Amino acid sequence: MHEPVSPRFMKPARPPASVVHRLPLAGARRAVAWLSLGALALLAACTRTSEPANPAAASAPAPAAATQASLIWADASLKPMLMRVLADFQRRHAQPVTVHYGDSGQLRQALNSTAGSAVQLYVGLAVPPSDNDVLVVHPGDVLPQTLGVGDAWGRTQWLWRDQLCTLSRLPVVPATAMGQWQRKGVVLAGDLQGHAPTEPLARVLVQAEGLQPGLRETLQGKLRQWRAQNPGQDSAVAAVQANQAHMAIAPCAQGRALGELPAGLQLAAMTPALNVSLDYGMAVRHNASATARQLADHLQSEATATTSRQLGMTAAPQP
Repeated sequence: MHEPVSPRFMKPARPPASVVHRLPLAGARRAVAWLSLGALALLAACTRTSEPANPAAASAPAPAAATQASLIWADASLKPMLMRVLADFQRRHAQPVTVHYGDSGQLRQALNSTAGSAVQLYVGLAVPPSDNDVLVVHPGDVLPQTLGVGDAWGRTQWLWRDQLCTLSRLPVVPATAMGQWQRKGVVLAGDLQGHAPTEPLARVLVQAEGLQPGLRETLQGKLRQWRAQNPGQDSAVAAVQANQAHMAIAPCAQGRALGELPAGLQLAAMTPALNVSLDYGMAVRHNASATARQLADHLQSEATATTSRQLGMTAAPQP
């Protein structure tokens, strides 16, 4: 069998008929492995740059204190959806909003520090419920989870549930994805903070290790190699689009946000043994501004629910 050529010189091929473009979210039992609290500490790294939610203002230079002045902090995996939602909010209310994207683990640590004191609305991933828990998750299950925010914040409202997928330039279906990730010569991308995987990706690596001992180290080595070769690329999906990687492990909604997949790209769900549910929730600071509360209402509106469904997300169950 020929090894895949360097992704910089790949000629994309049309996807086969077996490509999974629209992914079923119901059915089989879903095993979710949570990171230990010790492993979670490895995920802390620099968050991504703050930016205005208004696309027209994206080219304007950010103020020196952009991170502290941000109205919203949000998990970076939500960026494709929130860009649409915030544009709709501004059309309806003409209220400027600044958003800072980063890894939920890093953002949680900073929310109640000086750096996060100006943040009035937080949209992030659920915290793993306890050390080394392994949960079997069915569609609609209510998990014993939290956003991990402090007493300065109101009650968590759970918003959306997503899954992880494989975006690939190589032929892939759910049953073959793990084998393809580890093939020699295959460049694998994933969302990282520094050289550490973000929480959802780290959970997949834990589950892969349970299926095949030693695989987590192999995949982490591939991810570090990809990052070292592409230090300026912080999006796994964009890396596959730009031929910087053969495959990426990323939230399914990010792949669906591409619209009709370009020729040569395929999007495949995880098998039940590797499936990870991503539950996103929202919290508003007690002293939040009227604009922040108005935006919180918009995030829970039917208009936003419609946008999330268009990207294949479902409603996260409320505890």
